[in-house]
Order: sequence, then structure tokens, then C-alpha cells
Amino acid sequence: MLTGTSDVAISGDPTPGQSFAYDAFISYDHDDQPVAHGIQRGLHRIGRRLGQLRALQVFRDSTDLTASPDLWGNVVEAMDCSRYLIVVLSPEAAASTWVNREVEHWLQRRGAQHLLFVLANGFLMWDEGTERFDPDRSNAALPVLTQPGVLPVEPLYVDVSGDAPWDPGSALFREKVIDLAAPIHGKPK
Repeated sequence: MLTGTSDVAISGDPTPGQSFAYDAFISYDHDDQPVAHGIQRGLHRIGRRLGQLRALQVFRDSTDLTASPDLWGNVVEAMDCSRYLIVVLSPEAAASTWVNREVEHWLQRRGAQHLLFVLANGFLMWDEGTERFDPDRSNAALPVLTQPGVLPVEPLYVDVSGDAPWDPGSALFREKVIDLAAPIHGKPK
């Protein structure tokens, strides 16, 4: 059960024995920064052991990137050193070339495994026949996620659109962050 302490086990690694610097990488548009910040804070806390600073190591550009002449190279390096990619979806994210590029990179390198979605704003409609989010009925789907066959099955996403100010101290928002934390910890909810 994922409510107090946990042992973090790396499962489903792309390469057996590979270690990761980050448990998760959060991809988001900067208009969704309050959501991403709340998710990061929640993931740091949920499952934390006594005396442990953070339960999970979570990469978010605002807290982990430094000035560099190679922004994309640093982003790729951080994604490649992360076990999971958490994508914050919204109409703003759908219009972001950066978020789309990050998800496209993840899908090319790692596939849909260990890809988690959070809906911050807007709406998503799945098209079973084409295995994608319907671009005509989804305003929060990234262009890469509207390509036919991009995802093998409909993903279960976490909808936090009504949870502002996205405070992990709020019971409802915390419950939704547990939905993200559980697979990363390798524990049932």
C-alpha cells in the first residue's frame, strides 16, 4: 500500500541493471507550472521514509536545469536518465513544441511504457479505431499523441483540472498524485 513508507524498486528498466538519476521527468508547458510544481512536491512526499529528504527523485526544468549552451541536450540527458515520463496535458501544452518534442523523443527511445499523463486543463477524447487521441475532439492532446497507432491502448490519465491550487496537502489532489506515485514506486495504490 502506498501511503507511508516504501522500498523503491526499479522495474521494467529499458536495459537490465541500468540505474537512473531520476524516478520521473515532468514534461509541461510553463503555463502549467503550478500543476507541475504541485505534482513534483507530492511525489517528493508520498512514500517518503523517516529521515529521507524525498521519496522520489523528480526532474522538472525549473528546479533542475542550469544555464547551458545546449538546452535540448540537457533535456534529453535528463529524460534518458529517468524511469518515467509524466506529461502534463492542456491546450497550452498541446501548442508547445517543447512538450511535443519531449514526448516524441520518449516514444522513439522508450515507447509508451512508463509514460503517465496528467490532464491539467481542457479535454481528451480517445479514438479506439485509430489508437490515438482524436485531434478534432481533444484540445489538450499533443500533436504526437494524435498520430494513428501512437499508443497501443487507451491510457488512463489523472485529471487534476479542478484541483487548483494543486497543493499536495489537499486530500483530493494527494489522492491523484498517489495515482502517479504508485506505479513509480512499484506498489499498489
